[in-house]
Amino acid sequence: MPHISLTLYKGRDKDTIMDIGESMQKNLAETLGCKTSDISFSVNSVEADDFNRTVSDILEKDELMIKSDYVK
Repeated sequence: MPHISLTLYKGRDKDTIMDIGESMQKNLAETLGCKTSDISFSVNSVEADDFNRTVSDILEKDELMIKSDYVK
């Protein structure tokens, strides 16, 4: 089933990251009509100076579906 991968700036504590992941997991499960246990979640915490390069490397393999002010 689906996997959610999140890249964000370093500095958030593990509880905050888990809250984000569980919220995303719940939303995706409701949208797809599946169980939350079917969806995995990973996080990549990077330094602010490395963010654009790191995301660009990821996007070489993935398709950007929603653009932001930082990633286009």
